[in-house]
Amino acid sequence: MHNGGDATLIELCEFGHNGWAGFSGDWARGGCKVPGVTNTVLRRNYAHHNIGPGFWFDINANGNLFEENLSEFNSWEGLIYELSCGCEIRNNILRWNGLDPRGGLLWGVPFVIQNAENANVHHNYFEASPDNGARGGGVSIINQFRPQYTDGVCGEHTAEGNHIHNNVIVMPNGGYNGLQYGSFGWNKYADFLKAGNLWEKNTYFSGKPTRGNFHWYGQGEREQDFIIEFLNWNEWKDRGQDIDSLLIGKHSSFFNPFNPELDDLISKTTGVTYEEIKGPFLNTFSDENNDSDADGLPDAWEKFNGLDWNFADAGADTDSDGLENILEYKSSTDPQRADTDRDGIPDGWEVENGLDPLREDSLLDPDNDSFTNLEEYELNTNPKVADQLELNVPEEGLTMWLKSGAPVKTEYPGKVSSWQDWRRNNKQMNTPFNHDAPVINNEAYNGYPLFDFSSGDLKSGMADVLGNKSEGWTLFNVFRVKKIVDSADKFALMGNSIWRKSGFRLTLEKGHLHFYSTQSENPISVGSYRKLLDQELVVMTLYYNDIAKEGRLYLDGIEQERAKGHIVFNSEPLWVGHIGGMQSQGSEHAEILTYNRPLEHAERKAVEAMLLGKYKSTGALMDDAGDDGIADWWKMEYAAVGLGQGDADSDGLSNLEEYINKTNPYDIDTDGDGLTDTWELSNGWNPRRDDSAIDIDSDGLDSVKEMELKTDPDRADSDGDFMNDGWEYLNQLNPLLNDSNQDPDKDGLKNLDEFLNNTLAQNADSDMDSLSDSWEIDNGWDPLKNAMENDSDSDGLTDFEEFRYGTDIASVDTDNDKISDADEVKNNLNPLANDADDDPDSDGLNNLSEILLGSDPFLNDTDADEIPDGWESKNRMNALRDDSLEDFDFDSINNLSEYLNGTDPVEWTDIDEDGMHDSWELNSGLGVGIDDADEDPDQDNVSNLIEFILGGDPYDKTDAPGMRVQEVSGKAKEMWYNILKSRYYYYRINLERLNPDNSWETLINFDQSIDGRDLSAKILDGLHGKALYRIRMERLP
Repeated sequence: MHNGGDATLIELCEFGHNGWAGFSGDWARGGCKVPGVTNTVLRRNYAHHNIGPGFWFDINANGNLFEENLSEFNSWEGLIYELSCGCEIRNNILRWNGLDPRGGLLWGVPFVIQNAENANVHHNYFEASPDNGARGGGVSIINQFRPQYTDGVCGEHTAEGNHIHNNVIVMPNGGYNGLQYGSFGWNKYADFLKAGNLWEKNTYFSGKPTRGNFHWYGQGEREQDFIIEFLNWNEWKDRGQDIDSLLIGKHSSFFNPFNPELDDLISKTTGVTYEEIKGPFLNTFSDENNDSDADGLPDAWEKFNGLDWNFADAGADTDSDGLENILEYKSSTDPQRADTDRDGIPDGWEVENGLDPLREDSLLDPDNDSFTNLEEYELNTNPKVADQLELNVPEEGLTMWLKSGAPVKTEYPGKVSSWQDWRRNNKQMNTPFNHDAPVINNEAYNGYPLFDFSSGDLKSGMADVLGNKSEGWTLFNVFRVKKIVDSADKFALMGNSIWRKSGFRLTLEKGHLHFYSTQSENPISVGSYRKLLDQELVVMTLYYNDIAKEGRLYLDGIEQERAKGHIVFNSEPLWVGHIGGMQSQGSEHAEILTYNRPLEHAERKAVEAMLLGKYKSTGALMDDAGDDGIADWWKMEYAAVGLGQGDADSDGLSNLEEYINKTNPYDIDTDGDGLTDTWELSNGWNPRRDDSAIDIDSDGLDSVKEMELKTDPDRADSDGDFMNDGWEYLNQLNPLLNDSNQDPDKDGLKNLDEFLNNTLAQNADSDMDSLSDSWEIDNGWDPLKNAMENDSDSDGLTDFEEFRYGTDIASVDTDNDKISDADEVKNNLNPLANDADDDPDSDGLNNLSEILLGSDPFLNDTDADEIPDGWESKNRMNALRDDSLEDFDFDSINNLSEYLNGTDPVEWTDIDEDGMHDSWELNSGLGVGIDDADEDPDQDNVSNLIEFILGGDPYDKTDAPGMRVQEVSGKAKEMWYNILKSRYYYYRINLERLNPDNSWETLINFDQSIDGRDLSAKILDGLHGKALYRIRMERLP
């Protein structure tokens, strides 16, 4: 509808099935497009099955009312409001659009505002399609560079002043809402912030609440910047949007079009019903008496449903759902679809069992037996007759059962080194090597201690707790998250995955659980729609059926999601805590059960009900079927011990008393701490907490030891002498007597001083170094480090040696002469006198130079080559190696003769200035007078210059100097020079590594102080698994 129009009414029109032939262009496609209209009303219209958007306002449409319209099944948006202004958009239903969306995540959502302003968008129902490939989301605002239309009534067409409020947005697969801004329309960043687009008081329902629901594309701090952000719910609200709105996670069944809750949402939100708007456009069967084949099915109904109206097929069951076509007709179901309402239950079964085949009722439970209708169908039980749970923990396939109130092993008080199966069958989870152990929380939950895995980990001692690959597995876990982190990060809870290959992971993402496999082929991904709360204890079930290739996740017995996919089998142990290098989620666990098979619904429900009754005092097993005062969950946990007044373990507690106190009726010591349940209850202790593993007051004594010693388990210092009970006990002192001023080892330190210094109260020399504790403390030494082994200043002398020589253990260089104490002692110098400038051997090198060079300060010719050390050092010769007969400058005069003649042993001649000595070039067959430094006559990939510097032969490829690298172990690399005879006296040779800050670091410098044998010695660089290395050679002056 072009050329505008004013005060027009468009009402009760149908726009359907347009653009399918492909003739319309992008800007002219869709159902109903109204550019330039003003003061126009579009009401009660129906746009559907169009290629493009359903409805489209464009180019200076102004002051219009769009209400009570229905737009569905269009390939693009349900409604576009573009280059327009001042429109009232209310009480509309836009659902199942964006089936084939154009590019860009914010296109194809139910409603797009594009370069338009001042739209009042409220009380609309926006529902995305659940189909794969369809675009999810709700409302997007997009601002492009559109200057060609700025002369109209709506001005510059910047997207601003739009108010989106009191709408319902339904997103089965998550989706995309948000802003996409360009720089057009704003001169500076502050203008962008004042644009005034606002979302508020909306309600979002999402089937994938962790999937990025909100986007913000826009300018950065400067006008020329551009930012792209994918925001979670809290981050979106931090932008000032939807502050008082709601985001609610829902099970997939909620988004079924046959769910009556959606119909209720539509009517409550818009004030009209879906049927009310769509009704006038539906074809009805006008003549039900016309039945050509006399089979009781009207011809019109048969034609509409794809049946043959000339063939009597009333008794046929076309879709094999258990309903004959005549019953499909009477039930108003679809004879071509076995499950008309798409709730996973065939029409025939629903009709037979009194359910509604036209209503999503898969998760309802009409008989209140905790089994949903879908579960009743899968079990083939009657959904309207309550089924009783069997009071038995399924034993078949139960590979491990860990309880927090049962015995545990601890290497250190308060830390669980091994969590054992309470049935004492040698199955357990242990602390992995090099990992910390979980901590026992002193605060019990419903009487049961919790194990804190925030910084600790456990892995199963047996690798097959989840069974082999024949069937699948089931896992139950009772836990709580300490603090939900609403960032985009994934936090690990448990798993047995080998990254990208096999196994599963369970993570927490924005407060929602995610159960998935990591391989690329047919992976499984199952999430919880319910968001966990801080400190909320939950009963979680993971289920995987390898035959059906299906995974499920349950929280407190309620299905969160089921999905198809594969978890590739592996024999890795189950880990709880850190997995795959991911951040661990701070969580506390109470109970874990693992099965090597997928449990049936009845079995799973029974275990969940037992755990819910035990930890949350709720669920189907809170009843007392035996009327003996004992809840059914406890009877199930302990296999129905019989009458309440019996005493199965003969510990003096009746079964009823065992139930009330949640103790094991078959074990006199439930927690395995060596204290009977009766004694613990009589003395106010917790019989479900292993007190031999608990140190409540952190004094180094577990509670059982506190009981034996009669110390106060809640007070670290029972006798008030300022020394912890545990320390006193270990030092054979009396923790019930104030003995802080006593000195039993007679070392001059009172017990309190020994405690403060952590020395032994019964041994005068705690570190066994022959120096008393009091002497070491008085002299600033560490009484816990053996002076004969310790080197406090790392100067090469032990503290005891420093004591003997009178040097300072805290100073590398006691006399401040720049020579370390160790070097002075090693070279017979005085570490207590500054003798750096002395030259006792009169070789021209002072002591400091001798030490730096490595020569002997008392021997003027260290290498005995008849050339003094000083002359060798001055002339770049090696004072540590006999090089007297070598000829460094290729003049046929050896170095000794050069010394005796007083001539230069490294005289340099290089007429062609190619960096190579002319005499060497002549001797090697190269030319003098031409720069041939970069040539490689022997084709060994080593240039002539490098051959010269590193001692190769330019005409012999078997003598090829260079660097070699090989991997040693892990990330460590070994590198070495293949150097034949380096000219270190002409060139400085460095091995260097490139660091992350793009700086080169010298690993080793080969100069005249390096012995010839070291030139081919390997050096180890264990800091970098991957790095760039180079040999740098620098001509010396």
